[in-house]
Amino acid sequence: MKGAKNAIAIGLWIFASLAWGNGARYSQTTGKERTEMVVTFTMAENGETMTIESLDEQRHERYRIVADHDGNGRSMDFDLPTKGPVTLTREGNTVRSSDGTAIAVEGAPWYPSIEYGIARLLASGSTKGEFWVIDPQGLKAHKMVAETHGTETLSLGGKKVRSIAVRVTVVGVPSVFFSMDYWYGENDYTFLRFKGVRGFGTPVMTVEFETEVR
Repeated sequence: MKGAKNAIAIGLWIFASLAWGNGARYSQTTGKERTEMVVTFTMAENGETMTIESLDEQRHERYRIVADHDGNGRSMDFDLPTKGPVTLTREGNTVRSSDGTAIAVEGAPWYPSIEYGIARLLASGSTKGEFWVIDPQGLKAHKMVAETHGTETLSLGGKKVRSIAVRVTVVGVPSVFFSMDYWYGENDYTFLRFKGVRGFGTPVMTVEFETEVR
């Protein structure tokens, strides 16, 4: 189960999310701790790539991701208090780190932003898909699978919002041992909510869309 434990941290370290505006503000609650994250994104003029930038000033975590229109990553720059600045760049079926580490990602796309990747998966009409994520701390790749689980009505900011529920698990590991839940706008696939944990025995983390930032 070691692989599953490592994977739990991945979806939360790769916290680049977006709403379909110039940016969005999200609240992040873990136990009694609450922080906020601002995310901005820029579509390339040719429409082929999306640049996603996120900043959590309280946690001192910063990410900059460039992904293809389908969510497959081209590069990820991040700076974490426990890691320092690192750049990951995709070269075919390999992702190379600025420290020289080569990471294989064959047979499925690499989602440096799980939130954006799943949004593009839903927009394509798919209800299930496999993808790779890379843990920024250990620079290890883990294969995940996302699958829709119907629709739900969320209460966000005092408003009722229809959403698509998506569960993410580690390929080959039963969901009873590890899973993460995401919710997206039913019509525009805006990332709305996340619920999961950083590791076994840790408090549940909830992330919710607060407002667009223009």
